[in-house]
Amino acid sequence: MASQSQGIQQLLQAEKRAAEKVAEARKRKNKRLKQAKEEAQAEIEQYRMQREKEFKTKEAAALGSHGNSAVEVDKETVGKMGSIQTSYQQNREGVLGNLLKMLYVVSCTVQKNMDHEHHNMAATKASFTTGSHGDNGGHGGGGGGVHMMMQMTFYFGYKNVELLFAGLVINTPGEMVGACIGCFLLAVIYEGLKIGREFLLRRNQVNVRYNSMPVPGADGTMLMETHKTVGQRMLSLAHLLQTFLHIIQVVVSYFLMLVFMTYNAYLCIAVAAGAGVGYFLFSWKKAVVVDITEHCH
Repeated sequence: MASQSQGIQQLLQAEKRAAEKVAEARKRKNKRLKQAKEEAQAEIEQYRMQREKEFKTKEAAALGSHGNSAVEVDKETVGKMGSIQTSYQQNREGVLGNLLKMLYVVSCTVQKNMDHEHHNMAATKASFTTGSHGDNGGHGGGGGGVHMMMQMTFYFGYKNVELLFAGLVINTPGEMVGACIGCFLLAVIYEGLKIGREFLLRRNQVNVRYNSMPVPGADGTMLMETHKTVGQRMLSLAHLLQTFLHIIQVVVSYFLMLVFMTYNAYLCIAVAAGAGVGYFLFSWKKAVVVDITEHCH
């Protein structure tokens, strides 16, 4: 019995020692695991710090080159601004002088090719014309005064009178006399053209018809009025000649109109006198009234 009890005690002690060894082994295992974890964590931290250090080094190098570029750009900008400021200081006076000269210096030029259609408009545009239209006080004393408006009134003068064409300018009494004679003859020719066309039209009549129609008289009686109708072929030599003479008549009539619209009294008198003399010389032969359209009369 005693030996049996002693054997049980030995077994219990052996079991207790085994449990202690297992517990001690577990402690060693946990300690080793914890130590391994700490070592791994330390290695990770060391590697992270190494990589971060490398990153910081590369970042510093990159930022350093960017900073140098910015410094160079700023330096170049400052240099260019300095050169611009220097150029401004050097050229300021000259530029201001040129601008003031352009603003205050006004050049007067002789206006040519006057548009005569403006004479028929109510509003006139102000323009610079140098010189004088005459030698009397109303239009300048021959010394080259400046007029601000186009000539719109009749005047007596012989200087700087532009006649029909840009290069045809009257400046002397002899030139004015010659121009008046030319305008006089042109007006006589115009009247002769009208009468000549009527004469040719009567001479080349193709067919003549007379139409009578009743017209009430002053005392209540009925009168018979006869109308003469003259016919002409279109494709005929006479009609072609009439067409050519009509073109000449139109051109001459517009020339006379433009001469009159110079408002020079000498030229206007010459045109009027020529028209009167032409009518006196040619129209007394008129026997038959034929409708010839007159231009500008």
